Amino acid sequence: MHTIQVYIDETLDAKGLDELRKSLLALPYIENVAFNTGAPHDVLIEYEEHHLMPMKIVESMNNRGIHTDIISG
Repeated sequence: MHTIQVYIDETLDAKGLDELRKSLLALPYIENVAFNTGAPHDVLIEYEEHHLMPMKIVESMNNRGIHTDIISG
């Protein structure tokens, strides 16, 4: 299992975060998505090993109009 931390430029409300979580969990290999209410721009994403998965995660978020940066992986 691998984890990346992603920074979201936009400020999403609870509904937006839930929709983002559901869309990410629909991707193959994604196991968990966690948000920190104290740092609402940070997202932790756990995924099974796959060589292109971090970029697919970012692409999926960008396709939803969300601007992201991977800050740790």
